[in-house]
Amino acid sequence: MALTLVRHTQPDIADGVCYGRSDLDVADDFSNAADLAEQRLPHFDMLLTSPLQRCLKLARFISNRRQVNVQIEEDLREIDFGRWEMVPWKHIPQAQIEAWGKDLLNANPYAGESVEALRQRIQGLLMQGTHKNQDVVWVTHAGVIKVAAGLVRKPPTFDWSLSVPFGEMITLDVQ
Repeated sequence: MALTLVRHTQPDIADGVCYGRSDLDVADDFSNAADLAEQRLPHFDMLLTSPLQRCLKLARFISNRRQVNVQIEEDLREIDFGRWEMVPWKHIPQAQIEAWGKDLLNANPYAGESVEALRQRIQGLLMQGTHKNQDVVWVTHAGVIKVAAGLVRKPPTFDWSLSVPFGEMITLDVQ
């Protein structure tokens, strides 16, 4: 089965602001960005999306174009950055950012969801097996994509540095 992970298009927020679970709308260039993303998608059988509107709008756009149903999957939502949500990165104490960097999986200086909790959530979704023998698209977020890509690798790895720009995608072979 192929699993294509699509990152939402540019959200309507200033650069340099920490956001994760915050439900942001899409930027003004949404139609063009969504059109480009949809054109690059391979064939697929199932379309799942995060419930956050920056993903849901793209998934509905794709659904309308491809004439497929879209299913909202709560587990595809982005990590919750707790008290860092909607705070400019430059206003987050450097000591907190450094503590997070030293133990990216488990540290939680922002009092939200740890990366390990996100990893477990996505691992559970991958293990559900509800997509067996189908090519699936997830419209989701950078954190989810990074974790899912690492979990699918043999052996599983963790690489928070993986970069998938807005509206871009990666396709994984999921067994």
